Amino acid sequence: MASVQHKTTAKGRGRARLLVAALIGALLLNPPVLEIFSRITTFRPFGWPLVMIYINLVWLLLILLVLFPKRRKLPRNRPVRGPVASKGRE
Repeated sequence: MASVQHKTTAKGRGRARLLVAALIGALLLNPPVLEIFSRITTFRPFGWPLVMIYINLVWLLLILLVLFPKRRKLPRNRPVRGPVASKGRE
């Protein structure tokens, strides 16, 4: 069987990145997960409830996921650029 190669454009990667960020946000900011952090009342760093710190850290994580793209690898078949030989002059 022949393998099918899909070309991924920059626009497609951006959409996929937004979809992943939205799914992670939906999972981490789900009310049952927030309930876990809201029940912990004895630990209050900087005087803030732990649930507020959790929400702000998740929010920061989602912003970073969307803003900073993944490092891109160079294509494998990219020609190597070297010194250009001048024509006619030695």
